[in-house]
Amino acid sequence: MQVKSSTTEIELLEAQGFAKAVLDTAVDAIITINHKGIVESFNLAAERIFQYSQTEVIGNNIKMLMPQPFQREHDSYLDNYMQTSKAKIIGIGRDVIGLRKDGKEFPLHLSVSEVLHQTERKFVGIIRDLTHQKHIELEAAEARDLLAHMDRVNMLSEMATGIAHEINQPLTAISMYAQTALRLLENNPEKTDLLASSLEKLSVQAHRAGSIVERMQQMVKQEDGERELTDCNELIEGIRKLAEVEAQLRGIEITFEPIQEDCIIFSDSVQIQQVALNLLRNGMQAMASINNKNGNSICIRLEKSQDTVKFSVIDQGTGITPQVHEMLFVPFASTKKQGMGIGLSLCKSIINAHGGQLSYSNNHTAGATFYFTLPIYTETDS
Repeated sequence: MQVKSSTTEIELLEAQGFAKAVLDTAVDAIITINHKGIVESFNLAAERIFQYSQTEVIGNNIKMLMPQPFQREHDSYLDNYMQTSKAKIIGIGRDVIGLRKDGKEFPLHLSVSEVLHQTERKFVGIIRDLTHQKHIELEAAEARDLLAHMDRVNMLSEMATGIAHEINQPLTAISMYAQTALRLLENNPEKTDLLASSLEKLSVQAHRAGSIVERMQQMVKQEDGERELTDCNELIEGIRKLAEVEAQLRGIEITFEPIQEDCIIFSDSVQIQQVALNLLRNGMQAMASINNKNGNSICIRLEKSQDTVKFSVIDQGTGITPQVHEMLFVPFASTKKQGMGIGLSLCKSIINAHGGQLSYSNNHTAGATFYFTLPIYTETDS
């Protein structure tokens, strides 16, 4: 009997030694606790990860390895599981926060299982340090943000001339309205209604120029443009008013065919105005280049389908030739003597970013129709 007992003890010691060797060889931290949360084993990987020695941890509550509020809540959670068997972590791996000996917190992945067939309930936790992984993910995210920022800066640099041209329109209008107001003050000071109208239009154009500059600043500062719910009819009516000065100078009348019902889009309204104004200006320039011989009216039309709204600018100009078609939306390709070929390329990028499409067609009579579509906002989009 004594020999048999000694053999059993030797086998038990060998099994324990083998189990300890396996635990200490593991790359992940492996910790066992009893039903009260007291640490019973703490492998070498756990020592490396938490920076505690086995003697400092074994016999103490596992919550010493947790920051607040996890430390404060751990005992009540364990008691609740012992009474109800309802698990929050046990049997389910999840990312949590650990606490090293030096007081620094770090991310870790924790998997906890209950050890079955024991005289008393025990639990084993397998812990993987995610510090390096999270650092890599953060670096990747920062790299993506930097690349996106550089893309915006490069695009802004390439399109600086085009944007300067966009700003020039409201600045020209500001100058004209200011001169009109001065002439009224000099020659007809009693016509305060005309003076007030000129000053109001001057204020609108100044605000528009400021909005364009603000969008440029947002691009450089890595900020997204502000999108908001906008009524299509109101948006186009605002554009028509903004283009009035240039249209009058060219002897062109702008007509507007609105939608006879509410139609809301979620957009950066200043960017969409830029696109519509660019198409409108291009149409007026095409008409002026032939002295309005096909007519002096340019139309902005809105058409609503099931889930999109179509913005069309219909001119009476020269139309688009096959040669021009080939380079129409190509950056830096322009048929204008002083053009940089940036406008339509930028417009296409803006509309694509809003989930729409920009295209054109030649009219049956004369001129061309440039149009773009945008998705209509619905309650499900919010």
